[in-house]
Amino acid sequence: MTAPPTHPEELKARTIWGGVIFGLLGLQAFMLFVATFLAISGNRDAVIPDYYDRAMHWDESKAALQASEQLGWSVELVVPDTADLFGNRVLTASLTDAAGNQVTAACGTLMAFPHSNAAETQQLDWREAGEATGIYHATVRMQRPGLWEVRMKFTKGEDTFLSTEQLNIPRN
Repeated sequence: MTAPPTHPEELKARTIWGGVIFGLLGLQAFMLFVATFLAISGNRDAVIPDYYDRAMHWDESKAALQASEQLGWSVELVVPDTADLFGNRVLTASLTDAAGNQVTAACGTLMAFPHSNAAETQQLDWREAGEATGIYHATVRMQRPGLWEVRMKFTKGEDTFLSTEQLNIPRN
């Protein structure tokens, strides 16, 4: 042990530096608590559904993507900037073939999820707007702003078209 301080300046310096050390240790403990709380709260640890199964059948999915690209089809996805009161947005997809003609009477599905929380995955069906228009609609609940992924699948007869879009959803 050191001798007790005899000068007031020495006592003041010991008090200040001791306080700084204990303050920094306390700040570190507080930050550890906050980081632990944020890491374990919520359900952000969810993974994309069927991820393992899709990984095991990667060759088949790669072949399906190549067959889809060979079709020459394309999709233009339109997302409104604002949502309704419940956070729903009506996505509009315009599906065209290699010649630029609308692909009508196709059956379509989509899977949408925010990158920040894959547990919010939604699986929906596209419905064609009107009769033989080639324009398809789906209502997706997109309450969370940020980066979203939309995976689309359209089937007509023997042809299957696959497409994935990354969307940046703004705040309302």
